[in-house]
Amino acid sequence: MVHTRGVVLDARIWENTGEPVIYQKDFFPSGVTHLLLTKDMVPVSERLVFVNNDDQAKVGCSTDRDTYPARSRVEYTVNINDESGDPLSGNFSVSVTDSKVVTADTNENILTSLLLSSDLRGHIPEPAYFFQKNNQSAYSLDLLMLTQGWRRYDIERIIRNDFLYPDTILSKGYDLTGLVRTVVGWSPVKNANVSVFSYSGDFAEETVTDSNGRFLLPGGETPDSTWLIVQTDSPRTDRLINYELILDDTWYPDRHLSVTSAVALDRNMFARYAEKVEQQEVDEQGNRIHHINEVVITANRLYKYDQYRYYERDAQFSLTESDIKKLDLPNMQSLLRRIPGLWFDDGNAKYGNRHVTIVYVSDGGGSDGLEPSDIERIDFVPDMWTGVPLDLELDDISGGKESYTLFIHTKFIPKKTPYIKRFMPLGFQKPAEFYAPKYDSPAQNTKPDLRTTIHWQPNITTDENGTATFRFYTADTPATYTVVIEGITEDGKIVYKRDKIVVI
Repeated sequence: MVHTRGVVLDARIWENTGEPVIYQKDFFPSGVTHLLLTKDMVPVSERLVFVNNDDQAKVGCSTDRDTYPARSRVEYTVNINDESGDPLSGNFSVSVTDSKVVTADTNENILTSLLLSSDLRGHIPEPAYFFQKNNQSAYSLDLLMLTQGWRRYDIERIIRNDFLYPDTILSKGYDLTGLVRTVVGWSPVKNANVSVFSYSGDFAEETVTDSNGRFLLPGGETPDSTWLIVQTDSPRTDRLINYELILDDTWYPDRHLSVTSAVALDRNMFARYAEKVEQQEVDEQGNRIHHINEVVITANRLYKYDQYRYYERDAQFSLTESDIKKLDLPNMQSLLRRIPGLWFDDGNAKYGNRHVTIVYVSDGGGSDGLEPSDIERIDFVPDMWTGVPLDLELDDISGGKESYTLFIHTKFIPKKTPYIKRFMPLGFQKPAEFYAPKYDSPAQNTKPDLRTTIHWQPNITTDENGTATFRFYTADTPATYTVVIEGITEDGKIVYKRDKIVVI
């Protein structure tokens, strides 16, 4: 049996084993092919081979001029056809970079990723090398198949018609699942109403629990960093909450990023790139250092926390929201231990041998179940606490008048209750438009144009003739631009092309 990426190309009974079975190379599609020999439907021998036929999309490129001056418009046309010259419809992305300061990756591309690397184990240092079509690369490629090949499919099961089917629901996004149970006894609650909605109010769903207290809410298409509220209806008895809502842990695939670049760093090229970026920053943002005459400030400064009966300057130690975010600590106890000299004795905060009063300054939230991400600011103030202003809502005050006070300012968050939970899914990233200047008139934009990435367009669609055109403007520096086009046609053929543009 012979298959490529799970598609069976040939399956036969080898009756005359004294004669070889011969295949022509053009019988196979490009990529890694798996050849399998079985006896009584049990694999006894197998082999991986790689074939690189000329069966991908043919990409033709043309420009409206041979060379271009600075700040001139480039009209670039792409034609995509098959082996017979018939037009193909598809989508592709394009990047145009300055070859003097940006090294285009020549070791990996869409061909090496889809046809070779995805069917092999481990890291392939220079996969483009195996596409050179010479004797040395062909010999090396065969050794690669023998050493780093892996078996994606359980052929022994397949040929016995013993198929495995997914045991989970196919989902294009995230799903919210969990349990509703009683606070006392932890008994599952049947037919409990469960709803989810976003803070902005543009997303809402609801469902009911099954006989085991389980629920599933289909996830919506929400932007990244969107907070959702999940809640259930909880009846109250003598002011006690009866229901508890528990969300299942979310799981996302791990990301594996290479710690080393596949391309060796060209230090001279990087130096030119850094110099260009530095000059562009100065041109666009101005000089970073301005020398000014000495000034004397005579006015009294207004402090943000004056209404809380202490000044910002009086804090012996402070943690701002940005400080807390950088620390990235798992819980409040770990966060408070970052205050120098502060320690805890049976839950009581102390500084040296003195007690410390903890004041939670709340803005609609509570102190129960706080996490570091719920904190806006922490101030450790000595000998300043004299009382509580009548117009200040304090959620919790521990202790009495002491020598030190720890002010914990919380963000505006809903009070955490057992039947209400917050959840932030991994939402979609909003698309960002690549900045592209237009020089319609000579006097437009007198600042130097020192772009290193000249153009980037992630989604270009061909018409019924297999043609697409995009336009951009050249920068100021004479250079050779590298154009990289990668995509897929509607019938699955790979689109790949590298081209050059000369700017004088």
